Amino acid sequence: MPDKTNILYLLWWHLNEFQWFAIPDMGVFRGAGHPTTVDHTQGMILPAHLTLSLDEEDDALASVQLEHWHDAFGYEGVELRAKLIALGAAGRKALQSSKAFDLPPFGVLHQIDGRLRFEQGSTNLHREFYGMGALPVKAISPGVYQKPEVSAPVVVPPSRVSREMRKARNTALASLLVLLSALVLFFCWRSCNSAAPMTDPIMETPQASDSVSSTEQKDTGSLQDSDAAMQQETDQVIVRDSGEVVIEESIVDSLSATVQHRSCIIIVGSFLRQQNAVRMAQRLSAANFTVHRETFGRFTRVGVVFDCVEKDLAEMLSILRQQVDAGAWVLKY
Repeated sequence: MPDKTNILYLLWWHLNEFQWFAIPDMGVFRGAGHPTTVDHTQGMILPAHLTLSLDEEDDALASVQLEHWHDAFGYEGVELRAKLIALGAAGRKALQSSKAFDLPPFGVLHQIDGRLRFEQGSTNLHREFYGMGALPVKAISPGVYQKPEVSAPVVVPPSRVSREMRKARNTALASLLVLLSALVLFFCWRSCNSAAPMTDPIMETPQASDSVSSTEQKDTGSLQDSDAAMQQETDQVIVRDSGEVVIEESIVDSLSATVQHRSCIIIVGSFLRQQNAVRMAQRLSAANFTVHRETFGRFTRVGVVFDCVEKDLAEMLSILRQQVDAGAWVLKY
């Protein structure tokens, strides 16, 4: 790559990249692209090329041009600006003395009646076809090009064996399609007649199950007795005709205002295994919470009952988070 002192190369690069370049005291040279074409009248192929036109000077575009060079090559703008100013001054001096200034490879500037005129040179400025001119179109010589012979394909007469094989294959494919259709209909019928299980916002996760299973196990008789006692205690404080909502941080304040002066239940876990639900209830009871249990589909829900007259909802959630690591909280009121 030429070094940064080759200002003409940088101008040529900027023309191909942004379709314009600027020189102080001269103006802005704008380019227009033209695709490759074929001139049938002259029998020539004209490669893609650029045409240039001279526009009025624009100081802002000169600064933008320096930024483009800095971004692409890392060149500092101070020295390049000085090179551009020197190029423009040299052009003005030449125009005053000889009325013409050669700007290779772009063309020649002329000063006519006090105004600048630009005459583009013959060099192709397109980066992919730089310096390339028109190319002649050569016709194909009949002696060189030979039309390929087209041979007819060999036709094999159908035999009785091949017809019987095709018939057997088609029969096997039809039987297979019938079997597949029957299987699809059977599975669709089973899926339509099977009831979907109930879902719960609070599902029993392996993390919650492990934390409950890690609790010290007791004998089956004592678990059943404590379960019955807690169930009897809970039945006395179940809120009838209650609403239910998943607690999110963004709605805690509005929920607190809704359930103020009412008895509420916060569900802290849902368990598929009855034994895990019993252990969670024992943990809550040991922490002096009033335990609530209910059945939700195939799950057993465990929660705590509290009175919003004495404790705020946010305060109750803060206390519960110190005892239970629940994936979600459900409020019943």
